[in-house]
Amino acid sequence: MATRDRICHCHRLLTRAFAAFALHRVAATCDPRNKASAAVLAQLGMVHEGRLRHTVQIRDGWRDSDVYSILAHEWPSMISNLFA
Repeated sequence: MATRDRICHCHRLLTRAFAAFALHRVAATCDPRNKASAAVLAQLGMVHEGRLRHTVQIRDGWRDSDVYSILAHEWPSMISNLFA
């Protein structure tokens, strides 16, 4: 899936999270080696909060997870910047 498509899907997900479910905070994780996923999360306005060590054991060993989040009051200002 192209990056623009991923951003569109994530945009809809975050809009629903904040509008329909009135969530205060949405968090996401990704493998630190996955630069494309990290770029999408950053473009959505999510803030890199840090790295959790050895959170998932997959095939060849333990993997770290980078944590990103965005707060409800931050989301409206990000919407206009997404597709500019």
